[in-house]
Amino acid sequence: MRHGVWEDAHIQEYTAKKLRTHILESNFRILKERYFNLGMAVAFLTKKTKE
Repeated sequence: MRHGVWEDAHIQEYTAKKLRTHILESNFRILKERYFNLGMAVAFLTKKTKE
């Protein structure tokens, strides 16, 4: 299937920096940040800040 239904079907691609910025701009605080899968993936533990 060349250029078929799977083209551009990936999950949104964010760098850790872009994702961190988006989290902070959305009024969340980052409690933990962990890289895994040889540094190709990142997980954030967040908490909603009081507005």
